[in-house]
Parts: sequence; C-alpha cells; structure tokens
Amino acid sequence: MGKKKVSMSLHKEFKRHLKDLNKDVDRRIKMLEENVSDVHEIANSVSSLATSISAMADEQNRQRSELTAVHEAVLKIDVTDTINNIQGTVSRHEDRLDSLERMPQDSEDHENRLRTVEALVQKNAECIKQQSESTTDEETRLRDLQAADGKKYKELRGWIIGELISALAIPALLQFSQGG
Repeated sequence: MGKKKVSMSLHKEFKRHLKDLNKDVDRRIKMLEENVSDVHEIANSVSSLATSISAMADEQNRQRSELTAVHEAVLKIDVTDTINNIQGTVSRHEDRLDSLERMPQDSEDHENRLRTVEALVQKNAECIKQQSESTTDEETRLRDLQAADGKKYKELRGWIIGELISALAIPALLQFSQGG
C-alpha cells in the first residue's frame, strides 16, 4: 500500500489544532493546581479553626465544671447557714413562747408579747419556705445554663461542618462547570 501525502495546509491546520489543544490542557492544569492550592489553604485554615474550637470547647467544659462546683459549694453553704440560723431563731422564739405560756396570763403585756413571738415564729417559717424555693430556682437555673452551653456547642459544630463542605464543594463545582 502506498502512503498518502498530507498537504501542507492540512499539516499546518493539524499543528495549530494541537497547539490550541495543548494550551487548553495547560490552562486546565494550571487552574487545577490553583484549585488544589486553594483547597489546601482552606483545609489548613479549617484544621486550625477546628483545633482552636476544640481548645475553646475544652476550656468551656473546664470552666463549666469549676463554676458548677463553686456554685454548688456556695449554694450548699448559703442554704445550710441560712437554715441553721433560721432554725436557731425559731428555736429561741419557741422557747420564749413556751416560757410565756407558762407565765400567768393576767397581764395584757404578756398577751402582746405572746402575739409578737407567734408573729416572729410565723415570719421565720415563711423565711425557711422562701429559702427552700430560692434554692430550687437556683438549681433549675444551673441546669438551664448547662443545657444552653451544650446547644451552642452543637450549633457551632454544625456551622463549621457546613463551611467545610461548602469550601470543598465550590472549587469542584467551578471546575466541573468550566469543562474540567
């Protein structure tokens, strides 16, 4: 079989086509290298951010534990001291009430004292009740604060994951849309 000769114009057209194709491939390789570099920068930034957030979360957990321990200790001390003081006051007033009841009831002054002591006993009983309610409210607030901290951590973690996904997906979509 004989060889066919290619015309010079066809050869030049083929050569120009190969040059254009090489330029296009070179351009796409350069874009890919830039995208890979951008992805590496983003990944490093996200890694650094994740490390910082992890350290921040650890610190918040440590501070939460310390705060909880301090709060519980203070609450326990305050409640115990207050209850002991009120019980001591009630006991003293009950003793006075008992001694007044043993005294002859012929004087109006004794009745006034008795009413005063009874009023003080009633007031002290109300103080004990209020202190008990206040303690319950403080415990509820502490549980609510702990739940809010957990919710903030979950929201922040979700945001970071969303940012990472979009940072990795955008260059890939750009490359795909540009025919790469």
